[in-house]
Amino acid sequence: MKKLRMCYKHFHDNDYSCFPTRRVLKSKAIPSILMPSVDKNVITSTAHTSTENTHTENTSIANTSTANTSTVISSQDASQNNEGIEDICNEQYKQLKSHLQEQRQLVLQGQEDHNAFVEQQLKNQQQDLILQQHEEQIQQQQQLLQQQEQEIEQLKDTITMHF
Repeated sequence: MKKLRMCYKHFHDNDYSCFPTRRVLKSKAIPSILMPSVDKNVITSTAHTSTENTHTENTSIANTSTANTSTVISSQDASQNNEGIEDICNEQYKQLKSHLQEQRQLVLQGQEDHNAFVEQQLKNQQQDLILQQHEEQIQQQQQLLQQQEQEIEQLKDTITMHF
C-alpha cells in the first residue's frame, strides 16, 4: 500500500478522477496557485498495488501529471507573478500619486501663507512710509509756521516803528 498526498489548495475538485476507493489526479489537471482556502488542506490517497498493471498505470499517470503540472505551474507562476507585480506597482503608483497631491497642496498652502505674509509686510511697509511722509509734512508745516510767525513778528516790529 502506497500513500500519495495531493494539496487541495492547488487543484479544483473537477481535476480529480473519482473512483470508488480513491481519487486520482487527471493528466490534464491544471494547478491554480493558492486557490481560496479550504478546510481540508491535504487528502491522502491510498494506492493498492495488487497487480503490476495497476502500479505501472498509476506511475505513468503520476509521471504525466507531474510533467504537465510543472510546465503549467511555471507559466502560471510567471503570469501570476507579473499580475502580482503589476498590482503592487499600481498600488505604489496610487500611493505616490496621492502623496504627490498632498505635497502639492502643502506647497500651495505654504505659498499662500508666504504670499499672505509678504503682502502683510508690504502693507506694513506702505503704512510706515505713509506715516513717515506725514511726519515729514508735519515737520515742514511746523517750520513754515515758525517762519510765518517770525515774519509776522517782523511786520509788527516794522509797523510799531513807523507809528
